[in-house]
Amino acid sequence: MSEWCIAEEIKKHTDMLIQWRRYLHQHPELSFKEFDTAQYIVAQIEDMNLPVVITRPTPTSVVVHLDGAREGTTILLRADIDALPIQEDNDLAFKSVKDGIMHACGHDAHTAILLGVLKILGEHAKQIKGTILFVFQAAEEVGGGARELIRTGILQNVDQAYAIHVSPSIPIGQYGIGYGALMAAGEAFDVEILGSGGHAAKPEEANDPINVAIQAITAAKQLLERKTDPLQPKLMSVTYFNAGRNNNVISQQAKFGGTLRTLDVNLLQEVKAHLVQTLKHVTALYGADFHIRFETDGLPPEEPPSQALFNDYQTTRIAASAIENHLGKDRITTVQPSLTGEDFAFISALVPATMVFVGTRNEALDAVYPLHHPKFRIDEAVLKNGVAYFLSLVTELAVLEQPLTTQ
Repeated sequence: MSEWCIAEEIKKHTDMLIQWRRYLHQHPELSFKEFDTAQYIVAQIEDMNLPVVITRPTPTSVVVHLDGAREGTTILLRADIDALPIQEDNDLAFKSVKDGIMHACGHDAHTAILLGVLKILGEHAKQIKGTILFVFQAAEEVGGGARELIRTGILQNVDQAYAIHVSPSIPIGQYGIGYGALMAAGEAFDVEILGSGGHAAKPEEANDPINVAIQAITAAKQLLERKTDPLQPKLMSVTYFNAGRNNNVISQQAKFGGTLRTLDVNLLQEVKAHLVQTLKHVTALYGADFHIRFETDGLPPEEPPSQALFNDYQTTRIAASAIENHLGKDRITTVQPSLTGEDFAFISALVPATMVFVGTRNEALDAVYPLHHPKFRIDEAVLKNGVAYFLSLVTELAVLEQPLTTQ
């Protein structure tokens, strides 16, 4: 069977990659509400007329099974499909038509890339050994989509899993590789301080929940540095604070919340315990009460509260070798751990997995804004680069009877 070339295969599908991405960008949907997005994905795959099986294991996710002609390993390739509650501030012909909703994290690009990979590999199904699962996952942004899929048993028999994420901090044409714990285990929290209000001129007659809340936040952040290993990354970010409505009235309650983030799951539990203990001591000192709710309260005991994204050393070496051998050694850049979150972490906790970051930064196109920014945009050359990575990866994994070439 004659060799087939990565660049030539991608070139044949470049226009479709852009079309898919722009449609998705223009029609974003929030987490767990991606009904039209999922249907669009299914319609595009059905139009491909490939020898695949399309399943809908959850209401807004799509999984495609591509079985090869010979037995082999099972690999999972994942793209997230949800958008963010952000008002787009870009002057694009295909800017979001949904008020207050935007693909500000590149999931439209991830989805288009995986559709392209499916199209190309599906057309060469007879050359494939084993099974490839193409997972179009809902609700990554709220950290529940991966959990939902895992509960369906999707990881049964999966040997390895791979995903990508576009990165505006990496130049277009480059690929970011990192090993080990790479993104944070996170936990959102909400706190309510309950006290007694009163006249602003007579604070001695009240215990001022606003003051209690401020003291608790300050103490918790100080103790975070003093009660945990200073060499281990951790973060407490308070992102909202609400209390009172009048200038001369001391409120009876104060509310605040935010997130805790670490690169170690055990440390995250330690940080949570420190926050609760701090609230107990500070509220007792001032004679107030408190309620705290963590994001994962009520989870079944068999489910982990949170996970850090862990790039398995073996699968990450395979990913790096794929880029070096098929795309060029000079196209790899090292990425450092970050305290941002990624729910591919739940998959990486159960099977060997790797996430690679695909550069999309291009000053000439103003593709410089960070993820989750209302002006976020990509250099669409990242679409072919993402497809090239996945095709290189399956070649490196020997999933193909006849490897792809780069020329």
